[in-house]
Amino acid sequence: MAATRKVTEAEVATYETDGVVHLKGAFDASWVEMLRERVEHVMASPGKLGHDLSKSGGAIFFRYVSLASK
Repeated sequence: MAATRKVTEAEVATYETDGVVHLKGAFDASWVEMLRERVEHVMASPGKLGHDLSKSGGAIFFRYVSLASK
């Protein structure tokens, strides 16, 4: 699981300005799948560190998660 390309200076600047950036093509499919699986796990069993921040039921969710390899 590795980045498929380096983050550009323009993307860094966008992140610093906007607080978010779309890193299209920056991660391979195996990394995205691992992240998808871990997010599903956290949503299914949030524990005491999980918080549903939406008023409508799950659109916004927060939990501190380590994405270190298993």
